[in-house]
Amino acid sequence: MDKRIVGTVKNNSEKKFSEVKIEFTVFDEEGNQIGIVFSNDYDFKPGGIWKFEIPVTSDVGKAELKGLYVPRKELGEIEKK
Repeated sequence: MDKRIVGTVKNNSEKKFSEVKIEFTVFDEEGNQIGIVFSNDYDFKPGGIWKFEIPVTSDVGKAELKGLYVPRKELGEIEKK
């Protein structure tokens, strides 16, 4: 069976982002960190919804969200809130 991290991200801002990156730290069944996986989306419009799927290896037991990133220069007022 293929393992995947799946989820949805919504752009609740009024800004369009040229790129969005989501990262997860992945762990084996014993809790040891075994890597970081990520996915990118481009041209993320206001109100847009991104449904992502990230394939992972069979030895992954758990994944934790590391972060959601956009280009710093595109943050503007959002960063100050």
